[in-house]
Amino acid sequence: MKEEINKRFELKLLKDKDSNNTQRNIIDTINLDFIQDESYFSELKSGKRKKIPEKLIKALHEKYNINPDYLKLESDCPFDDADYKLECFLKIVEDWNVLISDTADKYLHLTLDRNFYDFLIAFDKAKEVTDEGFSSLEIEKKSLTEFYLTTPSPEEFVLIPRNNFLEILDDAISTDKKLTEVLDLIELAPYKDAKPIPTHSSKSKKEKLNELLAKKLIE
Repeated sequence: MKEEINKRFELKLLKDKDSNNTQRNIIDTINLDFIQDESYFSELKSGKRKKIPEKLIKALHEKYNINPDYLKLESDCPFDDADYKLECFLKIVEDWNVLISDTADKYLHLTLDRNFYDFLIAFDKAKEVTDEGFSSLEIEKKSLTEFYLTTPSPEEFVLIPRNNFLEILDDAISTDKKLTEVLDLIELAPYKDAKPIPTHSSKSKKEKLNELLAKKLIE
């Protein structure tokens, strides 16, 4: 059990989050008086020190979102997901709040760099190219980063879950159809300048148009 606990104290999981997380930087960041140099971490990983101090577990959680239960073998998740995701989210958005609709539904209102939004869309297309083997993802990402991630251009977005969006669309469609919902008036535009077809009918042009409108509405 002790050996497993010490194995979980692998600082590579910190390095995976941020390449600048060297042992020295970690020591300086957590700032615990009983850790003077990097040898302390080495002794923990090797099992020479059999117990991870509670103060160290707490400091790693506060500074790096390391899940305390993971270090205690009570969870298989290395990071405190909620805190970690919130930290990443706050790095992406410039501002955010919550909007409440007339039906009391709540939606996220974000201020986000439009360049980053466009970058994500372009990056998704780039993945199709790399999947075909025409380029590498790193090359495409570097190219897109240089093109899109320039001077920030803040823009407001409202994040609506797909199911909620479909409900909004359904509510927006009136059961009492209007003329423009069943009739494309553009279809009638050529009729305005069309030459009358020779006929023995006594119906006027206006009467014929009314008949056409009636026919379209019935359809």
